[in-house]
Amino acid sequence: MTLSIGQITFMLFLVTNPFGNIPIFMSIVKEFNFPTQKRILLRECFFSFLIASFFLFAGRHFLGAFGVELYAIEISGGLLLLVIASSMLFPFGLLSGPKLHRPPYIFPMATPLITGGGTLALIIMLSEQGHGTGKIFLALLLAWCAMTAVVTSGAYLARILGGAGLSALQYIMGMILTLLSFEIIMNGATLFMQILTRTLP
Repeated sequence: MTLSIGQITFMLFLVTNPFGNIPIFMSIVKEFNFPTQKRILLRECFFSFLIASFFLFAGRHFLGAFGVELYAIEISGGLLLLVIASSMLFPFGLLSGPKLHRPPYIFPMATPLITGGGTLALIIMLSEQGHGTGKIFLALLLAWCAMTAVVTSGAYLARILGGAGLSALQYIMGMILTLLSFEIIMNGATLFMQILTRTLP
């Protein structure tokens, strides 16, 4: 499955779930003044980008030491994306967020809320599909710029859209991500069947 930079960017943007994370982030930083909130959000988005970039360049070598095959990455990555999509469609009150008395560093905002298991699995899967590290990195940069713009505007969006508007956006993105996750799972299953067929006598 050959994807354009735009398609990869859109997939990475979806899996970071910026609209769904806004209520959680706002609950985490609500004890701080507005300038501090903006600084925290920008810093955590940057940290999450560093984590994702590191995994793009080094993650596959780490997994390769365990002999992980492409079909396993695709199927498990698709399942992780499906879990993320399910949490976007059925949040079950997860929007309360932890209460912190000091600014958060890396956890829980940069990871796992922005750069979580689904994001890392998607990055590896895209790399294994032969899209090229440079192409994925450019898409990663574009997706993170868009995600950071949304996240840092969370306070304004929350006021403009309200809880119902944010929930509607999160639901729409969850539906799209569900479709993408099923396609990825089916690609992995097809690859597994092809390998199985070649190994059978």
